[in-house]
Amino acid sequence: MAILKIKIHFLFFLFFVTGCVTKETHIQTVADKAQDAVTVAKPDTMPAFNKKMISTELSGFFTDAQSSKLKNLYLQNKNIPLWFDSTAYTQAVLLIKSASENGLNPDKYFLNDIIFKKTSINKTTLFDFKQYAELDTLITKGIKLYCADLLYGINNRLQKNNRLINSIICSSVKSNQVLLISEKCEPNIKLYKTLKKELTKYRQYAKNKDAYLQITYPAKALKKGDKSETVILLKRKLSAFGYLPDSCKSNIFNKNLESTIKKFQATNGLTSDGIAGRYTFAFVNRTPEYYTNTIKINMERCRRKQNIVTSDGIVINIPEYRLRLYYSDTLAFTAKIIVGKVKKKTPLLKSNIEYLVFNPCWTVPNSIAVKKMLPKLKNDSNYLAKHNMFICNLSGKEINSANIDYSRYSSGNFPYKIFQRHGASNALGKVKFMFSNKYHIYLHDTPSKYLFNKDFRTFSSGCIRVQNAMLLAKIILRNDSNFTKLSHYLSKGYPEIVKLKTYIPIQTVYFTCNIDSTRKVHFFKDIYGYDMQILKELEK
Repeated sequence: MAILKIKIHFLFFLFFVTGCVTKETHIQTVADKAQDAVTVAKPDTMPAFNKKMISTELSGFFTDAQSSKLKNLYLQNKNIPLWFDSTAYTQAVLLIKSASENGLNPDKYFLNDIIFKKTSINKTTLFDFKQYAELDTLITKGIKLYCADLLYGINNRLQKNNRLINSIICSSVKSNQVLLISEKCEPNIKLYKTLKKELTKYRQYAKNKDAYLQITYPAKALKKGDKSETVILLKRKLSAFGYLPDSCKSNIFNKNLESTIKKFQATNGLTSDGIAGRYTFAFVNRTPEYYTNTIKINMERCRRKQNIVTSDGIVINIPEYRLRLYYSDTLAFTAKIIVGKVKKKTPLLKSNIEYLVFNPCWTVPNSIAVKKMLPKLKNDSNYLAKHNMFICNLSGKEINSANIDYSRYSSGNFPYKIFQRHGASNALGKVKFMFSNKYHIYLHDTPSKYLFNKDFRTFSSGCIRVQNAMLLAKIILRNDSNFTKLSHYLSKGYPEIVKLKTYIPIQTVYFTCNIDSTRKVHFFKDIYGYDMQILKELEK
């Protein structure tokens, strides 16, 4: 009887082995696009085998809480392995490789582990169903993580919709559209899609050694008409980034180079004057990695559900020093802004503008009062009167400044509040725009208009100063069905609150690259140093 059983098992083994065939399937994929991802050999074809045997192995895999999310996905697929077919396996590997196109590291999604395990399986002569089950779940785990990162961003604490992720994966496998999974999960916004294309372009630039040229600033700015060997280096560097044809190699700073410098300056957030000054040289010396990293960082911001465009309301991009107002998906107003200093950062927030104040009175922040004004008051008791200011005790009663012995006070015991009356010198200008927030910041006009001509405008204590603030006020009130002339409010000679019937959404965002109306990408200085943290997370 024992011999008979051995013969039966042997015949079954022969039948199983001879019944398993392999097939080659050539798939036209995104492999060319993923050329910058981790390079691996083209995966061998998967042998056809008994799905039930692998399903049996899979059923014993999901015992801990960690694997319960995988279990739900396989249950949704009736516990059938997802990647047993050679086509599905090949597409899965290529999908993970294409994570590079989204500025993500394919190794995070177990690419090398998958290839290693597949290679190990191929080296064995027997079919180990447990090994195939482990490979299948490893692929699924990697793709689920990839989907989650595309949908919500890496390390995002948002509750992730596992049902949605499972549905996308299962439906894509069943319809043989595995390579479309990333497209279904990535942000569907113009900025993201444009940056994705731009990433490929700058990776191409990195192949040109001239893209890494570091040019010494020649002690003075270069402009049209100048001749210098440095001009040749400038042209080589700009050519490497596609601004000039390779043939432009003369040492003359001609009109064509002036025009090119203007384009470069506009792309990098500088004043477009066509003069190669100190800032221009510093930005010309940026490497391809600076640009690719900046693009990847801002793609990640998009995945984290930050958006630089809104259908209605105000969006302020801090590094760009730019405010935009939208109504019904249409840009109605845009202006330069001044934001907080590095030590007094303008915060990221969302709120609603509820009312405007004309002829605003400035309540001087305590930090400014004790650090900047108190030393001056100790030397000049008339300082407040000279600057159209007055002082009150903490109960709100106005005090005669001449009766205060300022020498008794320091930053730790100053018991007063200082205010500036409305007027031409008032720090808030003619109008401020108020919205609820825990940071006590707001938008406002400013008498210091000249500061808007600066390239880098981090001059405030956190509030946002707006160029052409009165025009912004006019547009907001007109769209709120308020046609009263602004001069009416200004002529009253005291602060006038004008409440809005319809509140206006407002958000501050932080994007160090953005697109204009023609989808041209522009890069901006990381003024608060936020980029580095995201880059570290992306490189883990």
